[in-house]
Parts: sequence; structure tokens; C-alpha cells
Amino acid sequence: MDFYKILTPFYDEMIDFENRIIREKPFFKELITSYKIKSALDMGCGTGMHSIMFSELGVESWGFDNSLEMIKKAKINAKKRNVNAVFKRLSLENWHSNIKRNFNAIFCLGNTLPHILHKNKLKKTIKNVYNGLSTEGIIMVQILNYYPIMKYQKRIVNIKKLGNHTFIRFYDFLNNIINFNILVLTEKDKKLDYKLITTELMLIYKDELIEIIEEVGFKKVKCYGDFEKNRFYKNGSKDVIILAEK
Repeated sequence: MDFYKILTPFYDEMIDFENRIIREKPFFKELITSYKIKSALDMGCGTGMHSIMFSELGVESWGFDNSLEMIKKAKINAKKRNVNAVFKRLSLENWHSNIKRNFNAIFCLGNTLPHILHKNKLKKTIKNVYNGLSTEGIIMVQILNYYPIMKYQKRIVNIKKLGNHTFIRFYDFLNNIINFNILVLTEKDKKLDYKLITTELMLIYKDELIEIIEEVGFKKVKCYGDFEKNRFYKNGSKDVIILAEK
């Protein structure tokens, strides 16, 4: 049972993308201006909300995702907002051989990278990003900060109710892998139905990710704890946001 196929119809509301984009837009607007970004690729774009935002900010925007359902929803979202973002169904491993062009910026947001379950594939993916950037292009990665997640091992991530659906997000802690689960409870005709969907995530820590990014050739690496550019705290920040230049 495909994790994202089931999740797609509820994804934007569960993530609360409308408010998320409002919060993050000033950060990306400043970034686009500072680095004179004219073209951008959104890796693991999901339902396309960041790609659409880049288009609205005047950037030629491409996005790809491995989920066909997510790509279909991204195209619907783009049409609703009257933008011309390009969306393709591709994987993190093969995108570079299928998109024959370079970009000023490549973004990998929303904890996408941990879906790569092997370190050698992670390094290859970052190298492909490097090769897919134009001269002086930038990479920006956002992942969860796994230091506090593993230190405190809090299993319940979030519980959210949307209409007659309740989503309970929780972890199973294994060795170098986390099972990310979503229990979907549905009330209908006074009966309660449920579906449990699971996807594996590789533990990627801030220091090792920076090491890989620098090893493939990136420079001027910066790290923040959020989109307000606050300092990263190992045991306090929710996210790891890394920005680097080719």
C-alpha cells in the first residue's frame, strides 16, 4: 500500500501548507534576490507548494517527485494558482539523467533526503545536485534535526483532526532507520475505520550531511535552525537548514 498515494488527498491540509508558505515566503524572497535566482528545481516536491511559490516569485520553477499522485496534485495546485511550474515524476536517484539542464538553485525541502536509505546513494544524490547547478548556483536542504528525536525518543509526532479523519503521526525507532507511521482514523456512519501507513527514513545528522556537501565540492556552507535564520542548536532546533554555494 503506497504511503503517499493514501496521503495525497489530505497532505496539504495535514501539513497546513497555506500558513507554512506565508511564514517561509520572506526567507525565500530574500534568498532569490540575494543570489539572483532565475531558475530552481524542487526535489521531492510533493504537491508542489514550494515550486508554485518560486514561480509566484518570478523564478522558472521545476519540481519532481517519485509519487505519481503527488505530481498529479501538484499540477492541479499550479493550475488553481495560474502558474507555469513544470512537474515530473522522477526519483531522487535518477532525476539528473532525465532533466537535461542546469539550475541556479536546487532545493530539497520537507525532510525529503532521509527517504534515501543508503549513505552511498545519499552522496551520489548530492553530487548530482552539484553537477545540476549552474556556475555559482546554490543548494538548500531542509531535514529534521534527528539529534533530539533520537535522544528523547518521543514516539508521537503529531495528532491532527481534519473533518472525519484523524491523523496520528508516530515513529518506530530501529538502528539506523526510523519507521515513520501515520495512523489514519476515519469516522463514518458511527463506525471507526483505520489505515496504518509506514515509510522508512534514514537517520541523517547535520554534521555528516555538511561533510558530504563539502566533500562533493560545495563551499560557503551555512546552517540555520529555522527559516528565520536563527542559530542551529543540536538538542533544541526542530530542523536543520543548510545552504551552500557551488
